[in-house]
Amino acid sequence: MFDVIQDSLLTLRDVKVQIRTDEGVVQAVDGVNLSVARNRTLCIVGESGCGKSMTARAITNLVTSSNKSLSGEVLFTRVNGETLDLAALDPKGPEIRRIRSGEISMIFQEPMTSLSPVHTIGNQIGEAAQLHFGEGKDAARARTIEVLGRVGIPNPSQRVDAYPFQLSGGMRQRAMIAMALVCRPQLLIADEPTTALDVTTQAVILDLMKELQAEMGMGLIFITHDLGVVAEIADDVAVMYLGRVVESGPVDEIFHDPKHPYTRSLLQSIPRLGARGTGQRLKSIEGIVPHPFDRPKGCSFHPRCPSFMPGICDSSDPPATSLASDRQVRCHLYGEDGSERTVAPVVSRSPISSPDTAGPTTGATTPAGGTLIEARNLQMHFPVTSGRRRRRARSVVKAVDGVELEIRQGETLALVGESGCGKSTLGRSLVRIYDPTGGEVLYHESEGAVTDLVPLTHKQMKPYRRDIRMIFQDPHSSLNPRMTVLEIVGECLKLYGVEDGKGMRRRVAELLQTVGLRSEYMSRYPHAFSGGERQRIGIARALALNPRLVVADEAVSALDVSVQAQILNLMKDLQEQMGLTYLFVAHDLSVVEHISDRVAVMYVGKIVEVADTDTLFARPRHPYTEALLSAVPKPDPRLRGSGERVRLSGEVADPANPPSGCYFHPRCPYADGDRCSRETPVLQDVEGGGRVACHHADKLDLAGVALDDQVA
Repeated sequence: MFDVIQDSLLTLRDVKVQIRTDEGVVQAVDGVNLSVARNRTLCIVGESGCGKSMTARAITNLVTSSNKSLSGEVLFTRVNGETLDLAALDPKGPEIRRIRSGEISMIFQEPMTSLSPVHTIGNQIGEAAQLHFGEGKDAARARTIEVLGRVGIPNPSQRVDAYPFQLSGGMRQRAMIAMALVCRPQLLIADEPTTALDVTTQAVILDLMKELQAEMGMGLIFITHDLGVVAEIADDVAVMYLGRVVESGPVDEIFHDPKHPYTRSLLQSIPRLGARGTGQRLKSIEGIVPHPFDRPKGCSFHPRCPSFMPGICDSSDPPATSLASDRQVRCHLYGEDGSERTVAPVVSRSPISSPDTAGPTTGATTPAGGTLIEARNLQMHFPVTSGRRRRRARSVVKAVDGVELEIRQGETLALVGESGCGKSTLGRSLVRIYDPTGGEVLYHESEGAVTDLVPLTHKQMKPYRRDIRMIFQDPHSSLNPRMTVLEIVGECLKLYGVEDGKGMRRRVAELLQTVGLRSEYMSRYPHAFSGGERQRIGIARALALNPRLVVADEAVSALDVSVQAQILNLMKDLQEQMGLTYLFVAHDLSVVEHISDRVAVMYVGKIVEVADTDTLFARPRHPYTEALLSAVPKPDPRLRGSGERVRLSGEVADPANPPSGCYFHPRCPYADGDRCSRETPVLQDVEGGGRVACHHADKLDLAGVALDDQVA
């Protein structure tokens, strides 16, 4: 795979990207060799900081600047058979600019920041058509409307004039795909295009990309850290670590016969549906990816490697070994003939206490007790205002609309649903970050008293904020960059008069050790930590006052699979040790199945189903739950295409203008066209346990997850 193949569309030979900093030269990409063929998909995987995105940018020479340099060969074969070395072209010259977006297009990770907020999507997409085809505005607009319709955006002739903020996350991502495809490129580079999307939108986007690839014969480079997505879409896989490709080969062989210890560790970190009953902890990779400036001597992975061989791995750089014509690995475990050495596993060498060593767990969660907190007819409505002083209410967004929900002491209740369904708003309403506009939030105190939190003032809420804490989704933006870890974690201790001075330092040190961080890190600022470490700081802050309930809002959704495993293990350990109760807001159902005791499914401000985890996954009772479960990627390429995916038409209903009757009926494959469109279903008990809001729940035989097929 490292050599130029006959039908190669793109070949990278010894590509390096150097970044000059005040501290020295950073080797961000260090001798990458890759090939991608026409009509094939190459997935590049690895943890954050391994050089995946920088490699993608090197392909179109987007890394060259005053402090960055590109070397090696990037050989691109055009339609006419001409082969160009893109690395040798002037990065600002007309030739490379004709190739960018014209013959090689890129979908960037975050569509909201990649799209201009002051231009309509039609103007932004049409600009590429005008530049590369020399079309006038009318022709470019017509081409734009055509491609918007092709990527599944409804009413493209109207949406062409929409601004990015007027579109949902899934629609913005489709607009980015339309922009990348408007010139019908030969090669499409997709950099984490589905990371922030819920499972149903992700499934639609993956299906769309595969259909467009088959139709246009494109080569596709897909960058991701989600190995379930890799199993769904890849033909070939390249595993990167600290700027180098450490293993590559066909997707089936990578998943079922991984050779490099890093690849094996990544695959073992995946939460797999059906493994819940085994009581096993997730296997995580100890330590973190080092900064490229602090690259270890010898094999870069050796400080974290379970197959570390002293005197070999830490002394010399392993060469690339060919195991077959399409398999290569860079590891000292393999000789020149491809034979593998047998080594004894090593003990932990991490200087930081790992959450995996916090003590054994039984696999059973803390026994659930009585009710801790419950929502009764809870409402959180946001007015949509207009007028010069924004005082005229035109409509109301019903983000949370009559929610009935109970959270029991010591359990983990997962809250799932698509983006825009109101999950985060519900969590923030329970914590009283938002002031609910109606209903009750009944908090059962440890002494037995029951208090409605809704009518309390912010001053009256202060004692209850000790018991109810929150872990936010983005560990970067939720930590003050101007405060040290000591100040961030200790702020609430000081505010509530729990500790101050030396006592606060001791307490913060204990909290950092509890979440697997060194106590001497308390003088550092957030920018000095990785994403996983920042999330641990957020957890330490949430636990500082010994709360009873923690609302975790997408706490692991942005993390690498290995760091995700560390955080999930840590959360379960802390629940065992401290008797915590979690409301776990998530869109990754494989994570939900691993960590939760019960699951609540939310759609457009309402709870449509609640059941214990095993029951809900095995036998969903609401059609929306069935659709969510069917969209979960299976982390095994041999299961690709197995099971029938429920394709939901349209988008999540607008909470400012929801449909009549059942809010889900316009997308439901089982809607009767009569009662479903007229009468709103009520959440009620069903046979077999759980509650569901569906008129036909007792008549439907819905498909769950075939758990036995998922367990590795």
